[in-house]
Amino acid sequence: MSDKPRWQTLPDEPEYWWWWNGDLDSLPVPVFIMRDCASRYFATAGQLGWTVSQYVEDMGGFWLRLREPDIADVESEVSDA
Repeated sequence: MSDKPRWQTLPDEPEYWWWWNGDLDSLPVPVFIMRDCASRYFATAGQLGWTVSQYVEDMGGFWLRLREPDIADVESEVSDA
Protein backbone atom coordinates (compact mmCIF):
# COMPACT_ATOMS: atom_id res chain seq x y z
CA MET A 1 0.00 0.00 0.00
CA SER A 2 1.36 3.41 -0.96
CA ASP A 3 1.33 6.31 1.46
CA LYS A 4 1.44 8.74 -1.45
CA PRO A 5 -1.03 11.61 -0.86
CA ARG A 6 -4.25 11.29 -2.83
CA TRP A 7 -6.64 13.92 -4.11
CA GLN A 8 -10.05 13.67 -2.48
CA THR A 9 -13.42 15.29 -3.12
CA LEU A 10 -13.76 16.91 0.34
CA PRO A 11 -11.24 17.90 3.03
CA ASP A 12 -11.52 15.99 6.30
CA GLU A 13 -9.54 18.24 8.67
CA PRO A 14 -9.31 21.98 9.29
CA GLU A 15 -5.92 23.06 7.92
CA TYR A 16 -4.28 24.17 4.67
CA TRP A 17 -5.23 22.22 1.54
CA TRP A 18 -4.46 22.38 -2.13
CA TRP A 19 -7.71 23.04 -4.02
CA TRP A 20 -7.95 22.25 -7.71
CA ASN A 21 -11.19 22.96 -9.56
CA GLY A 22 -10.57 20.16 -12.05
CA ASP A 23 -9.82 22.44 -15.00
CA LEU A 24 -6.76 21.02 -16.79
CA ASP A 25 -5.73 24.58 -17.74
CA SER A 26 -5.56 25.74 -14.11
CA LEU A 27 -3.23 25.05 -11.21
CA PRO A 28 -4.11 24.05 -7.64
CA VAL A 29 -4.12 26.88 -5.09
CA PRO A 30 -3.57 26.71 -1.31
CA VAL A 31 -6.74 27.31 0.71
CA PHE A 32 -7.19 27.37 4.49
CA ILE A 33 -10.15 25.27 5.63
CA MET A 34 -12.02 25.54 8.93
CA ARG A 35 -14.97 23.63 10.43
CA ASP A 36 -18.14 25.31 11.71
CA CYS A 37 -20.22 24.30 14.75
CA ALA A 38 -22.29 21.95 12.54
CA SER A 39 -19.05 20.20 11.45
CA ARG A 40 -19.24 21.56 7.90
CA TYR A 41 -15.93 22.55 6.33
CA PHE A 42 -15.52 25.96 4.75
CA ALA A 43 -12.87 28.10 3.10
CA THR A 44 -12.45 31.32 5.02
CA ALA A 45 -13.09 34.74 3.49
CA GLY A 46 -10.12 36.88 2.51
CA GLN A 47 -8.38 34.18 0.49
CA LEU A 48 -7.97 34.49 -3.26
CA GLY A 49 -10.00 37.70 -3.18
CA TRP A 50 -13.09 36.05 -1.68
CA THR A 51 -15.25 38.43 0.35
CA VAL A 52 -17.33 35.69 1.97
CA SER A 53 -16.55 32.22 3.28
CA GLN A 54 -17.49 29.27 1.08
CA TYR A 55 -18.55 25.75 2.02
CA VAL A 56 -16.22 23.24 0.39
CA GLU A 57 -19.06 21.05 -0.86
CA ASP A 58 -20.29 24.07 -2.86
CA MET A 59 -16.79 24.70 -4.25
CA GLY A 60 -16.45 21.23 -5.75
CA GLY A 61 -13.14 20.26 -7.26
CA PHE A 62 -10.46 18.19 -5.59
CA TRP A 63 -8.50 18.58 -2.37
CA LEU A 64 -5.03 17.48 -1.31
CA ARG A 65 -3.67 18.08 2.18
CA LEU A 66 -0.86 20.65 2.08
CA ARG A 67 1.83 19.24 4.36
CA GLU A 68 4.51 21.23 6.11
CA PRO A 69 7.97 20.59 4.74
CA ASP A 70 10.23 18.30 6.70
CA ILE A 71 12.68 20.62 8.49
CA ALA A 72 15.35 17.90 8.45
CA ASP A 73 15.33 18.07 4.64
CA VAL A 74 15.69 21.86 4.71
CA GLU A 75 18.51 21.72 7.28
CA SER A 76 20.46 19.20 5.20
CA GLU A 77 20.08 21.35 2.06
CA VAL A 78 21.26 24.46 3.89
CA SER A 79 24.28 22.73 5.40
CA ASP A 80 25.24 21.39 1.94
CA ALA A 81 25.23 24.89 0.41
